[in-house]
Amino acid sequence: MGVYTLWVIPTGHRQRRLAGAGGLLGLALVIVVAVLAWNSLAERPNGISMGPAALLAVLVLPTFATVSLEFLLVARVLGVIVPLRQAGRVTVIATAANFLPLPGSALTRMYVLRREGVGSGPAAQALMATAGLWLGVSFVATGIGIAVGHPLPALALVAAGIGGGSIAMVWLTRLGASRRHLLGLTLVEVVLTMTGILRVWLAFAALSLDGSLRDAAALTAASPASAAIGIVPAGLGVRESFAAALGSLSGSGAAAAGLAATFDRAMGLLILIPLAIALSRGGDKIRAEETT
Repeated sequence: MGVYTLWVIPTGHRQRRLAGAGGLLGLALVIVVAVLAWNSLAERPNGISMGPAALLAVLVLPTFATVSLEFLLVARVLGVIVPLRQAGRVTVIATAANFLPLPGSALTRMYVLRREGVGSGPAAQALMATAGLWLGVSFVATGIGIAVGHPLPALALVAAGIGGGSIAMVWLTRLGASRRHLLGLTLVEVVLTMTGILRVWLAFAALSLDGSLRDAAALTAASPASAAIGIVPAGLGVRESFAAALGSLSGSGAAAAGLAATFDRAMGLLILIPLAIALSRGGDKIRAEETT
């Protein structure tokens, strides 16, 4: 495999304007959610607890490692062997590229797979099916998180998660996934979801907000749902809005959930930005063409 860097760069005037507008929209939405959540708190935190915040920052790295393993397994489903180290590099750069409204993350991974001889169709299908599996697992976790106070919506989410995850597995099987691949991808999505729950719980703790692990689990569907909205880079503001909405169904409340999701995002960016800069020097690049 080659060495890859920051590939998905909008070159056309229209795409640059779209990227800028999407970024400003997402940033504005994050600020609005954070301000509204802060003003809605009954008791505002006096500061940040550094212990939970430090642990949250540390957990960002296992998140990248888990997503790297996910890409490695997707590649193997398609008959391509990607070294774990290279998969990690792709994951960091793809996450950074996701801040473009293209969506950059999927295009980056597709580019790598195409360079290894995989067709665009199978690559796109495998990535979409894997995203569906992640969404299914997160729906189940969210359903468990809101089950105490809202049993019927919880049951609907769990059923949707199991059904969606099953469809994703059938889809992956048709693309060539073995039982071992399916088991591996399912475990990866479970670990990714559990890591996300721990990160949100630590965000609650860092901000001295009331929020249990169950409350954190209630917010897990916000991440994959926001990732589907490509016009807003990296789901900026959308994830936080979804988290606030889901928080209103859990014990944490909308305000605490919105702030926790915003803080988790900020800590992730603190780790992502230097990693992306370090890995974006040299290597192959692609550019997004101007479209009409």
